[in-house]
Amino acid sequence: MEAGKLTGPPAMTERVVQFLIPPQSRETVVGDLREIYRTPSQYMIEAARTVPLVILSCALRATNLPLLILQGGLVFYCLEGLSGHLLPLDQLRIWLATALALLAVIMRDTYRQAGRPSANRAILEAITIASFMIVFCSEAFGLKQARLGTPDFLLELQFATMLPLAIPALGVLRTFLIVGGDRDLDFFGDNTDVGMIARIYRRFVLRLRFYCLAEAAALIIFAVAMRIALHMNLLLVGLCALAALFLLFQSRSRPIESEDPLALRAEYRRQLLQQQQLRRFLWWLWATPILIMIYQQLIQAGISANRAVLVTLGSATMILICFLIGAVNRECAGRVQEKIELLERTPLWQ
Repeated sequence: MEAGKLTGPPAMTERVVQFLIPPQSRETVVGDLREIYRTPSQYMIEAARTVPLVILSCALRATNLPLLILQGGLVFYCLEGLSGHLLPLDQLRIWLATALALLAVIMRDTYRQAGRPSANRAILEAITIASFMIVFCSEAFGLKQARLGTPDFLLELQFATMLPLAIPALGVLRTFLIVGGDRDLDFFGDNTDVGMIARIYRRFVLRLRFYCLAEAAALIIFAVAMRIALHMNLLLVGLCALAALFLLFQSRSRPIESEDPLALRAEYRRQLLQQQQLRRFLWWLWATPILIMIYQQLIQAGISANRAVLVTLGSATMILICFLIGAVNRECAGRVQEKIELLERTPLWQ
């Protein structure tokens, strides 16, 4: 038994188990399973018991329920709009497709590496998205292309000429996000020495109160304007109103009065995580009316009129907006994680 414990589990089996475990828990769980290893069969039984629970736990931590509902509504709305034109989908199939899309989002968030992506990977992602736009959007759902010399043909030619510029443009935007995040972290790291935790925490809460009030007012004005000008769906107006009320509630928060550095650090960590989750949802909430307007005015209109260039423009614009929101959220989430790590490394007493 001791010899088996020293040799460890079979390498291939351990690699498969390691692959199945989400990155944030991989090292700990693989180490624990290795410590209790006795025989290959016992290892596989323990892994079969443990890994599903670990995946479920990581998925629950990664899931942002309000954001998931909003994204599910967007997917359902788009599929329902296409079902009468291109896709032969009934209501049941639309619901199933929406559920599969949300499951894919949950799995992506569960298995995504913690922290900010490296500069090379971030720029590579931007280039990949831009290249996808060039290949996919030019097909325009198989619609008939405009004839030579028509206004649509000239517009499509201009778009095809401009679209490759998305590659360097997205790379530059991603680089700006990385550079800005590095500066923010450098400033944060310089101000987390002993005795500074209480000061930066109170400054953070006061700044948070101001931002919550300003954004709540902006959300209400935005929802009313979109309802009057574009007849935005009442459900979306109500969602904006609920988000504004929650922000108003958040603006009433006060710094805790404890002088205990440990309590201040725990509260600061909680506030950082809560605001990062809220910010993920708010970015998508701000973009949702714009995405719906693009979908209606370009994609649906293009399909109805058999104008491929409109579908191409709408598809490319929606892909670009979704990529930028995802990039900003990913950068902010990684930045928050690194700030928390800096706080955890800060000594509490001299």
